[in-house]
Amino acid sequence: MLQRRDVERGTEATPALPFPAGVRVLLPDEAARRRAVEGRIVTLLESFGYREVILPILDFAGCYDDRGSSVPNRSSYRLVDRDGELLTLRSDFTPMVARALAPALATAARTRVLYRGDVVRCESARLGGSREYFQIGAELIGDASFDADLEIARLAIAAAGGDVTFSCGDAALPPLLESEAARDRNASGLLAKLRRGTLEVSDLETCSVTAPVASRFTSLAAEVAATGSRLVVVFDPDDAGGYYSGIRFRIYPRGSNIPVARGGRYDALYPKYGADLPAVGFTLSVDGLEVAK
Repeated sequence: MLQRRDVERGTEATPALPFPAGVRVLLPDEAARRRAVEGRIVTLLESFGYREVILPILDFAGCYDDRGSSVPNRSSYRLVDRDGELLTLRSDFTPMVARALAPALATAARTRVLYRGDVVRCESARLGGSREYFQIGAELIGDASFDADLEIARLAIAAAGGDVTFSCGDAALPPLLESEAARDRNASGLLAKLRRGTLEVSDLETCSVTAPVASRFTSLAAEVAATGSRLVVVFDPDDAGGYYSGIRFRIYPRGSNIPVARGGRYDALYPKYGADLPAVGFTLSVDGLEVAK
């Protein structure tokens, strides 16, 4: 086992600088555990036809401004290179995947891809948080069906190891209710419940415009139960923020309040990079999964 070497008594040495807060070194035993988890997940995704893309960790910052993101610009490291270009370190895989693939997928049929690597975020490491995360993710592009949502949900649960809590909402619901509230009394009542945080799936069945949403959640509950996991539906007005446009979920190991995976549908993201294609996917934090296990 690799251990830290003690400095011999009486020998002068320059004190070693610690690594920056929020990052860590994986020694051989830890690295082996990381690779084992990584290998299991990648093998799973490849068995369902997902093929790997490898992306750079550095890109032009302007490519991600005003395109919607689940990671605010203030959480992204930005720097000016020697040529005066404003660059950013990768802080969110999903927009970068869209930027990379959109030119080649403008007329493509259904496409399945996976990715893995580090993201770096400018977050408060002084409180014990991380700045660097190793993630694995998958995207199903070019399929707007609910079956695609279910496929991604099943894969995300399996990648997280099963027996999890699947917490889910719908980013399309807040704007739908807001647009219908002025002319539909039922929709107005549902919008009020949404804003109070008391909206339930059964409430959606009372309104014609939201009944299809309720039906999808009923089907999703059956799918999640079949994996041995538990579905929790949480309708949040803030779900409409960022690039999500439909189902939006988080996955928690049993007994934990820290999510190990996040995902959902983002049909408006690829059009911003030139490809009019729907997409749904998830990203899993391998670091979080290691801790949970």
